[in-house]
Amino acid sequence: TELRRHLGQRVRELLKSQGITAIMVTHDQEEAFAVGDKVGVIFEGKLHQWSTPFDLYHKPADLLVADFIGRGHFVPGTFSNSGSDRASVETELGLLTGQANKAFSVGSNVQVLLRPDDITLDLEKGHATLITGKHFMGTNTLYQLKLKSGNQIECSLPSHEDFNIGSEIRVKAEAEHLVLFD
Repeated sequence: TELRRHLGQRVRELLKSQGITAIMVTHDQEEAFAVGDKVGVIFEGKLHQWSTPFDLYHKPADLLVADFIGRGHFVPGTFSNSGSDRASVETELGLLTGQANKAFSVGSNVQVLLRPDDITLDLEKGHATLITGKHFMGTNTLYQLKLKSGNQIECSLPSHEDFNIGSEIRVKAEAEHLVLFD
């Protein structure tokens, strides 16, 4: 894995230094994000989005791209406000405020994509969740969590935070980018 990552960086550097345009086909999102200035998501022969890795992750064009790129789970919410460049959505994890990928009418039911990096530990005031799975990844641990409603989310915590499957932890959502769909 490390050799492939290093080789990808080196190939990118060489192409850039020579001013060469290249198209790379891969199924590895991490590799595509690391090497490509622009990335396309193709499904069943249709190009769903062609954009920067940042925009694919934070501003997906459709539900398929949102679900395909990165990790995350959708939770229901109610669109409650839209300001100049900020929007608010009420969810079972509280009010989320951030830059939204699209606007909705106040009161609209939406699905909010919550990624593992949107969920943080808050042992004092957070919402109770049940740990249903965990995956140690070295510098961090990915926890699968079940909310009171039964909805699933994931949380990425520093690996020195070590909780057992079956135990309860309290978390809060801090999503700067709100990825919303009908």
